[in-house]
Amino acid sequence: MIGTVEHGPRCAGWYRQRSWPGSATGVPGDDLMSTRVSTASSYAECMALFSSKTVMPTAETALPGRTDPVPVAGVHAVLGTSTVPPWPDGAQVLYIAMGCFWGAERIFWRQPGVISTAAGYQGGFTPNPTYEEVCTGRTGHAEAVQVVYDPTSTDAEHLLKAFWENHDPTTANRQG
Repeated sequence: MIGTVEHGPRCAGWYRQRSWPGSATGVPGDDLMSTRVSTASSYAECMALFSSKTVMPTAETALPGRTDPVPVAGVHAVLGTSTVPPWPDGAQVLYIAMGCFWGAERIFWRQPGVISTAAGYQGGFTPNPTYEEVCTGRTGHAEAVQVVYDPTSTDAEHLLKAFWENHDPTTANRQG
């Protein structure tokens, strides 16, 4: 599935391109990438749309959201494991927020001992927000990845090492 999320009249954002597991490189998930689609005539013109400082919404100014949870796939497209609890006995859960969750999620597919991952949102005021709502900046959420792992095969220290080896908080929007 390929699409765009419009952030302004001439600038499109990031959206996920989905394909099935089994990439040409032999590395699981290498064929699942984010694709940038831009309709801006220039980078400067696109960035001018975002020249004002972002203001964190309050509970009163956040988008209303919905009471029903956003539906999710029950089986991970790459790992073939469950994306929802209950987890296997003894499994631990770690939440990572390092900017673009699709890129971050992909890092953890390759880590030994990882049972499942899921991209989603943490914090914020909008109940059950959609991707498009979060992209407006009016929900207060951060993109995050849930990493479910087997502590007999790996530990939080190993997973956090992968996090810091792949995240540079000095980049624009801390997308690193």
